Amino acid sequence: MIDQSSISNIYCGTVIHHAQIAKHIYHIKIQSMNLSKLKYVAGLTTEIYLSNPFSNTKTLLRKFSVWNFEPVFNTIDFAINTYYNGESATWIKSVQLGDKVFFKEPKGELLLDDTATEYLLIGNITSLSYFYELNRAISISKNVYSLIFTNNTNQIFPDIDHSFPLNSYLLDSKSPDDIIKLLELHLPKLEDKAVVYVVGDSKEISLINKFLKNFFNHSILKIHSKSFWDNDEVG
Repeated sequence: MIDQSSISNIYCGTVIHHAQIAKHIYHIKIQSMNLSKLKYVAGLTTEIYLSNPFSNTKTLLRKFSVWNFEPVFNTIDFAINTYYNGESATWIKSVQLGDKVFFKEPKGELLLDDTATEYLLIGNITSLSYFYELNRAISISKNVYSLIFTNNTNQIFPDIDHSFPLNSYLLDSKSPDDIIKLLELHLPKLEDKAVVYVVGDSKEISLINKFLKNFFNHSILKIHSKSFWDNDEVG
């Protein structure tokens, strides 16, 4: 539901690109002059209204990670997951080019931490666009390791520049045992203290964080975790 006191903080933009890019994944690009004042840092999220909040004060809000921001053209990109077939899935499937979209100013929840020389990105497929954005923002002089897991390779999509810079792995299931086996097989040997990002549902995050602390002992500088919603909106 919209807070009447926050109406002045609502951004409005136009959909200039909308396409399904993988199974359960839609790419949407929004252009808005409101974005000209945005102080962008990789890792932002924003809440999108699923209908016009000025004509429907009870409209729903859903939160999404920013996939890409282009300040020259005042555009912002999102990769929206429809796997759970929730309210946002219905919305993104119905969006048309030229539609007006209303959203809140992007905010930082888990921004890029530039204190390390090495980075490790771990998460399920819902983390992909978020990790793509972090990866592009990390200096090329720093090592970036990645481990993205999915039970369906049809859910994997390229980054905004059509590249596949991150490593993805197929899991038949996402059972705790399977996730641990995957980590044991593919985690890198970190020479320097690393910053680690872990993204997934709350159970996966708890499992992975516990394993990492035992596996790396003191070589991890920081572990940053972000839980996407488990039963509706992810991406």
